[in-house]
Amino acid sequence: MDPFGRHSSWVGEDCCKWSGVGCNNITGRVNRLDLHNRDWFDYYGATEHGFDGEIKPSLLVLKDLEYLDLSLNLFGGVQFPSFIGSLEKLKYPNLSRTYLVGVIPPNLGNLSRLLYLDLKSFRTLETDLQWLATLSSLKYLNLGGVNLTKTTSYWLPAVNMLPSLVEFDDHSVGCTDIERKALLKLKQGLTDPSGRHSSWVGEDCCKWSGAGYNNITYSN
Repeated sequence: MDPFGRHSSWVGEDCCKWSGVGCNNITGRVNRLDLHNRDWFDYYGATEHGFDGEIKPSLLVLKDLEYLDLSLNLFGGVQFPSFIGSLEKLKYPNLSRTYLVGVIPPNLGNLSRLLYLDLKSFRTLETDLQWLATLSSLKYLNLGGVNLTKTTSYWLPAVNMLPSLVEFDDHSVGCTDIERKALLKLKQGLTDPSGRHSSWVGEDCCKWSGAGYNNITYSN
């Protein structure tokens, strides 16, 4: 649904001239669809001028689609569209903060050309990350707010396995219980007259002073 008329330009024969639609200069085929909500300004969902409703599988007609940005729209309660994993040429999908719900479909692993994947969620999505291993070209991954409870024991090796990844952003991932307890035991055995360990509180020991992730740039 388009209550604010953002599709008002979608008239005429040449869809390459429609707002948010981009086409390959040589083939003339649609390769870019940017429908993100430009007026979204609040983490909790000021959705002024955003789309709602559902994401239709008619997108599959766009065989050359490389760039898809539906971020910041209000698809509240709509299941994550499994057909996204069939857009074979997709390189840059951004479905972040769209209020999609359910399980991230494993067929995302079919998108071998992915360079960028942003699925930042309001804790309405979950995944087991089993689809991640085949995304060898992926450079940026954002799973902030996605429920990774099922992956506690293996999410870090799964991410570190990605040969091209340079940035992984996930507000919901932190150190494991075992790691946190081990560091707290270390703290107990150390004399700390200057209070350098005063930041060693809270659940996520990766945010403690002197502790950090290895190998990949992690953001949160």
